[in-house]
Amino acid sequence: MGTSPDQLKQDIEDTRAGLTHNVDTLAEKVSPSSIASRRVEDARGVFNNAKDRVMGSSLTDRASSVTDSVTDTVSSAPDAVRAKAQGSPLAAGVIAFGAGLLVSSLMPATEKEQHAAVALKEKAEPLTNQATEEVKAQAQQLKEAITPAAQDAAQQVKSTAQDAATATKEQAASARDDLRGGDNEGTQANF
Repeated sequence: MGTSPDQLKQDIEDTRAGLTHNVDTLAEKVSPSSIASRRVEDARGVFNNAKDRVMGSSLTDRASSVTDSVTDTVSSAPDAVRAKAQGSPLAAGVIAFGAGLLVSSLMPATEKEQHAAVALKEKAEPLTNQATEEVKAQAQQLKEAITPAAQDAAQQVKSTAQDAATATKEQAASARDDLRGGDNEGTQANF
């Protein structure tokens, strides 16, 4: 038979260690805190990639410190929540609701939720179109009310500018005539 009892024991121990490692790894993968941590890390990665693309990577250190701060706060939250909620059923209910909301926001939308969102969008679309039309009508009325005043103001500015241009032109002509008159006197004195 070629296999000694010691070898069999060693094979059993190796198999047991391998199975223990696999079970521990599997338990780590499916635990809610690990799933939440992976989702947070994924979101952080997406955020950092988008931020780097938009702003460049110079802000990476600051964002990293903020992320670390948020991570520390989130990791210490269960203890703080437990301390606050102890003896207060209302606080415990609110905390449970918040935790459920957080977990549900991390999960992808179900087909039923997607259908409900589409139905809501279809119901809201006529209201949105109606509101858009009303805003356009109000804007048109405002434009019609403001146009005469704006045209009047533009005409006054144009008239004032023309008057100023005429006055400047007249002053320039007067100054030119004064200079010519001064030159003629100076020229006549030289003869």
